[in-house]
Amino acid sequence: MIDVKDLMVGNFVKTPIGVVEVYNIINDAIIADTRDICYAKGLEGIPVTKEILKNIGFEEQEDFPIGGVFYRYWDKDYKYKLDVDEGYTNSGAKWYVHIDNDVCNTIGSGEFTYVHELQNLVRINCKADLPITKEMIDGLESR
Repeated sequence: MIDVKDLMVGNFVKTPIGVVEVYNIINDAIIADTRDICYAKGLEGIPVTKEILKNIGFEEQEDFPIGGVFYRYWDKDYKYKLDVDEGYTNSGAKWYVHIDNDVCNTIGSGEFTYVHELQNLVRINCKADLPITKEMIDGLESR
């Protein structure tokens, strides 16, 4: 279950009616993009998967010389870059993101498990939104 206080407008979450985009937040409830009211007790995070990362626009990269892979995303204007690794976290989260600006200076990092957490890390550190649509994640959230 998600605490509504962890959400921002534009986040994607799973509700009893399916995946929705948060349109507004009022006290302990969200108003979804469908304009239906969904109370916090029915909200769940959407676990990030490799398929969801690829649908968003991340590209698989070889992690040389260590071996393995990571996922890289450049925004369309090359103002920031996201490098995501699976499993290198201290908090028990599934993913780690390292964020660089356009001249490859570190501007942030964080750990996440859910789509809304990745969205919030990018918004806070890059002052931008990942171009995610419901179609990019709907149906993949249960895999």
